[in-house]
Amino acid sequence: MTLKAGAATSDVSPHGPVALFGYPHVRRISTGVHDPLLSSVLYLEDGPGAVVLVALDLLFLDPPTAGSIRRAVARRTSVPESCVFISCTHTHSGPLPPADTKRRTAFSHQNQAPCW
Repeated sequence: MTLKAGAATSDVSPHGPVALFGYPHVRRISTGVHDPLLSSVLYLEDGPGAVVLVALDLLFLDPPTAGSIRRAVARRTSVPESCVFISCTHTHSGPLPPADTKRRTAFSHQNQAPCW
């Protein structure tokens, strides 16, 4: 058997100041990028089976957004949705995930600052 592998990394740091999520009772606005927030992907294939492993530098990802990413990867590749795995590094110094509007509204109102 032959193992095929591929990897990629992309900088997903927001541009400009954003409210940092992770400590909801403390107002924190970014002042720049010390270390980039990354999206990293690893593809592994061994014969008929393949998996895609995605790691995001976010505190968390809500299930609907994770499902949307899995479906998009499955549509663009031959990897079934059930073989696309997504994890987050759980950073407390990143923005709120983009699709989490319920938390975004509460967080934004509490801090009186936009969250993204």
